[in-house]
Formats: sequence, C-alpha cells, structure tokens
Amino acid sequence: MGLKDILARQIQKPSGLIGNLLARSQLSHQHQYLEAFCVDLLQPQPTDLILEVGFGNGYMINKIAPALSNGHIYGIDHSEVMVRHASSRNEKYITKGTVDLQQGNLSSLPFSNNFFSKAVSNNTIYFWRNPLQEAKELLRVLQPGGLLVIGFRTGEQLWEWNIARKTDVFQHYDPDELEQLLQEAGFHTLGLEHKQELNGTFDSFAFLATKPR
Repeated sequence: MGLKDILARQIQKPSGLIGNLLARSQLSHQHQYLEAFCVDLLQPQPTDLILEVGFGNGYMINKIAPALSNGHIYGIDHSEVMVRHASSRNEKYITKGTVDLQQGNLSSLPFSNNFFSKAVSNNTIYFWRNPLQEAKELLRVLQPGGLLVIGFRTGEQLWEWNIARKTDVFQHYDPDELEQLLQEAGFHTLGLEHKQELNGTFDSFAFLATKPR
C-alpha cells in the first residue's frame, strides 16, 4: 500500500500515530472554515438536542456547546483516536453534562426514533459506505421538522486535492447528487448554501434538509 493509500484511509478513519498527527494537523485547521459555516447554518438554540456524526477532533462540538444552556449535543465517530481528542477538547462540557461523545457508526445509531431537533455532519459524506441506508438512519433519529446540515467539498474541489482522488476511499458528490440522495432517503431538501472563503482555501458548501412533519 502506497503513501497516498495510507493517508487517504487515515483521513477516512484516523488511528495510531498517524491519526494522532492528523488530529493536530493543518488539515484539521482547514476544516474549521467549513465547520464554522455549518455552525452558523445550524443556529443552535438553548434547548436543542443536536447530533454530530463524525465529530473529528471536536472543534464543532466545542463551538456549539456554549449555546446549549438547557440542551445537549451528542457525537458519534468511528475513530477511537478522534473520540479521545474530542473528549479532551470538550472536557468541561462533558463534565457539565452538555456533551456526550461515543465511538460508533452512522449505519446503526444508538438513539431512539424522533430524538434530535437537529443533526450535522461535516466532511464525512465522502466516506459513507451505504449512503442511502445511512441517510435514512439520520432521518429516523430526527424529530419531524428537524434540520439536517451536511457540510462538504464538491467533487470538483476534491479532485484538486491529490489524496482525495483515491476514489476507492472518497466518494465525490456534487450538489445535485447529494440532493437526490437525501430526497430518496425521505428528506425534504431546502437547498445548497455556499460561502466563498477569502483565505485561499476551498469554498465552503452545505446542503440543508428537514424531516417532513
């Protein structure tokens, strides 16, 4: 297995020494522009019950938690390394009872039907192995009328990033393809949001959808 293969699979599911380095790397910092955009779109309210799928090093959890005076944010990530890093970053909110982080998979979420008011997943859609099943799982745990925010880079953007050309690891999506997936899963799609970044990084994209009432 070549270096590109190793890095691509580490980005998909960080583990070991390389995973720990990725958690602290500039790559994580570049993700923060898209994560901040998703937080703005999510508009967390004090009593929200929010799910983040694939929380990485916990940056977005840390930005959402202060807004939840009587709410709660749960996180699921399949990487033990990222659970550890995110737990360290959000220790005070975990102690307070605002944040709950677990290792697990989107394909089988450990939550009851109609539990969350909002859900967000950032830079993970490329790695969903059974996209329709996993989108339906998000639909299941959202309350009727609940908001879903999917932050992503377009296929065109990812192709500019050499590692992401590993299409056996990365599934590239354009907005119309993502909309079709969410509609097939049963979501009511609200449309694409786009923010032009002024710092030379990739522009930020997010697709918004709701669970029908």
